[in-house]
Amino acid sequence: CPRLLKAARAFSRHGYQVRVVSATFVDRFRQMDSDLSSHERWEWDPIEWSPGRDWYTWARTGLRHRVAQRATETIGARRVPYRVAVAAFQRLHAELVECASRKAADLYYGGAGGAIAAVAAAAVRHRVQFAVDVEDFHTGQEPEKSTQQTIIERVETSVLGNAALVTA
Repeated sequence: CPRLLKAARAFSRHGYQVRVVSATFVDRFRQMDSDLSSHERWEWDPIEWSPGRDWYTWARTGLRHRVAQRATETIGARRVPYRVAVAAFQRLHAELVECASRKAADLYYGGAGGAIAAVAAAAVRHRVQFAVDVEDFHTGQEPEKSTQQTIIERVETSVLGNAALVTA
């Protein structure tokens, strides 16, 4: 995400220690991320989940994501427990939270690709503030709300109301 990249550079240039957590799945993007991070002053912590490189993570996250989506469709996006809604929203939510939480930070900042809930969860674990970038503010994009749209709205409403800063 160009905006998050810009923010990481700005924080780093102003003397902050920056750690970037991202998911890697596609070879050409993996190589671009690797090349980019080798020229920056931050630490890069990728989460590999492609079937050819980490089949176990790919299969486990896919199964969990599908089960959460089915539960949400069956029970209702507003009635399932929040953790189920988040798992239906972002396939790698648990992995993103775990990776981001490995090291305490003064501020967690993220977005793009459904990571806003992971940023919030990591910040809650360490009792610090968080900021999110809503690259694509999904709530309200479709006139008729699908189950996925209702999940997104639920997550965005929960997260954005507790963020110290929201950028778009």
